Amino acid sequence: MSEHQNLLKSGKYTATITQSYEDEQNGFNFLKLCFTIDRGEYSYRNVIEEFPLNDFGIKGRLKPLFDDVGYIIVKDKDNPIFFDQFKALRFEITIDRAISKNVVKNRVIELTLPLKKADYNVMKEKSDDHYYEKSSVKKLPIKEEVIER
Repeated sequence: MSEHQNLLKSGKYTATITQSYEDEQNGFNFLKLCFTIDRGEYSYRNVIEEFPLNDFGIKGRLKPLFDDVGYIIVKDKDNPIFFDQFKALRFEITIDRAISKNVVKNRVIELTLPLKKADYNVMKEKSDDHYYEKSSVKKLPIKEEVIER
């Protein structure tokens, strides 16, 4: 079993930010954004991107990433809307792989405006309709058919 088996391939995906929260690791605070893929065979897969809640993280990484798509962020992490301002935003994301603390992870390296509509509303709970009818990659769940007589 490959250690990279659960990673998405490098490339472009459309995704919605479904979660935005603060997390503490080793005494440092981070903003974590959960990008959930909303189109294609990788629907409902997540890519979590983290930004340190300091000048480097906010002004050096977060702000330029969102400036590229014309979204102006509230930079003050103490503002009550700071974490909620990212939820439900939809982008076409370019992801690649990177090593962080000896772990290979997917990383969001670019945001652009999406050109296509979402296949699924990933802000709602996932249902069985995310399976493809004509996919050779995923199997359909077993469904009992009702036979009328």
